[in-house]
Amino acid sequence: MLALAPDNAAIYNDLGLSLHYNGKTVEAIAALKKATTLDPELQRAWLSYGFVLRSAGREKEGRAALEKTIKLNPATAQGIEAKSMLQRPR
Repeated sequence: MLALAPDNAAIYNDLGLSLHYNGKTVEAIAALKKATTLDPELQRAWLSYGFVLRSAGREKEGRAALEKTIKLNPATAQGIEAKSMLQRPR
């Protein structure tokens, strides 16, 4: 898919999550960072980025990404999930 749409942030988001769940955290973080760079308004990418960063122990960066998710729109499913993630102890 990336060969057909190399600038598609949603594809990078999906790739990042797939890499994360396959134990390739470094590559996952790079793909998710690319997603947020390609489309800074893609709330789902910020949520995924925050989730993976926190999973990798990068709490400060993860919190910042989740806060960005909320800032984009706190009323969406992604905004609500980001709030929930921030309330969970790490």
